Amino acid sequence: MARKRFTPEQIVSILREAERGAERKALFRKHGISEQTFYRWKRMYGGLGVSEVKRIEQLEEENRKLKELVGEQAMMIQAQKEVMKKKAGPEDDLEVVAVLMGKGMGERRACRHVGVCRGTNRYVKRPEDLVNVLVREELKRFSGRHRRYGTPRMTELIRRQGYRVNHKRIERLFKLEGLPLPRKRPRKHKRADGSDHYAQARRRNEVWSYDFIHDRTEYGEKLKMLTVLYEHTRECLEIRVEKRMDSRHVIEKLDELMTERGTPMYTRSDNGAEFVAKRLTAWLEEKGLTPVFIEPGSPWENGLVESFQEKLGDECLNEELFWSRGEAQVVMDWYRDVYNRERPHRSLGYRTPTEAAMDAENGAQN
Repeated sequence: MARKRFTPEQIVSILREAERGAERKALFRKHGISEQTFYRWKRMYGGLGVSEVKRIEQLEEENRKLKELVGEQAMMIQAQKEVMKKKAGPEDDLEVVAVLMGKGMGERRACRHVGVCRGTNRYVKRPEDLVNVLVREELKRFSGRHRRYGTPRMTELIRRQGYRVNHKRIERLFKLEGLPLPRKRPRKHKRADGSDHYAQARRRNEVWSYDFIHDRTEYGEKLKMLTVLYEHTRECLEIRVEKRMDSRHVIEKLDELMTERGTPMYTRSDNGAEFVAKRLTAWLEEKGLTPVFIEPGSPWENGLVESFQEKLGDECLNEELFWSRGEAQVVMDWYRDVYNRERPHRSLGYRTPTEAAMDAENGAQN
């Protein structure tokens, strides 16, 4: 049987009836109360009027609600302390709800306190797609080898493995794996005078460009690297590492490459002492080549080789430690092979330079 709740008017009426001399046991049976309840009422409300009893009950109800609110707040604080050791997020909110419910709070109230929809709390994740599992493994493998590759290039590498995925899925899986996304560099805007627009190679073996890049070993030994780029297909023809290098070394390497790849129509370089040396310019003229020198202080006019050297520094030189010149040469040969055969290039429609060279050769034959 449900417990009866008495109003303040009823309580005052029962107490007044007892004061007028009503027999106690008969009074208890009449109203269905126990002796303990009667004496508790008498102790709390004896001699009070109806309005005063109402005020006391109102204060008791407010006090009860206040205690309940304080208790809920304490539970919230404790639950947040238990899960806030890591960065807050949607999953952490659900964990707070679970802790509150574990402490006896109802789901509706716990979700309202945390600000989570009950449908979200009840949602059961479907098992992860097998394709996602396999792609995440590939991403970890590629990221371990190419730490500076962003999601567009990673997307192309994953597609080359036979997976049909878009870049948005790759970005999401990147974040789920906690893999670092490379910081986006600000775009370099073209100069207003148009001086950065320099004639680029339009045919096979039209322009080779070359330049030096410098590094040093862990022992402080200086390393000087000659990089030669085949502009039409973006192929890196050579990265030669020496302690010192002058025009004779440049002639030696260019002669080897021309014997293997044929003679270009032009060569492009800056105005470094090694490149403007009489020995090198005379040798180029003997080969029937026209050397093209960029304007002093205008590296953008040799933009392709400058871009390649930036990638070389970002993806290789900044990631490796060299203990000797020989070790540096081995690493440079490895990077050149990866750059030519594996690394997709946005400017080539995400083809590799080797693929671009094969397409150019097939097009020339047709």
